[in-house]
Amino acid sequence: MWGSSYTANYNKIKSAVNATQGLVITYGGKYIDAFYHTMSNSKTEMPKYVWGSNVPYLQSVSSNWDTKAKNFESSINVTYSTLSSKLGKTINKSTEFKILSETVSGRVENIKIGDSTYSGVKLRSLLGLKSTDFTIVKGDASVTITTKGSGHGVGMSQNGANEAAKEGYSYDRILKHYYTGIAIVKR
Repeated sequence: MWGSSYTANYNKIKSAVNATQGLVITYGGKYIDAFYHTMSNSKTEMPKYVWGSNVPYLQSVSSNWDTKAKNFESSINVTYSTLSSKLGKTINKSTEFKILSETVSGRVENIKIGDSTYSGVKLRSLLGLKSTDFTIVKGDASVTITTKGSGHGVGMSQNGANEAAKEGYSYDRILKHYYTGIAIVKR
């Protein structure tokens, strides 16, 4: 896959593994669950909005690096017929779409479609959306859904971390940015 860059990339990975060998990330003396996602919407998400509970080291933090990504924003068109099939109810041009609430990171927490309310997480799953930061614009035969970011948004943004590293941030500074109050210790 890397072609002529194989040796350089392999050596870069090998060097990173050797430099961090034996290091672990802890919070309060216990190992963390180091959740990560592809790309944030410019802020990471609190886990309570995705899984229903909070974790002290998984706070919403800025990740403006993500806004530079090529696929930061993307749109899809979904026909009313497809929406009806996926939601199990009749959806058409006259159906109202109303965002009821947003999370602290600006993602959709709850949305009303017709007479039904969905969490942003549920609608993302049902429609295969890239993220829960979305807008919906109605057309004659379909809706256009535009998303920002990619993934659940909790923890470290892989794209954001990569862009931060390109700007000279060290791995430990990046980890401490995305995981609040952690320690990186030798085990």
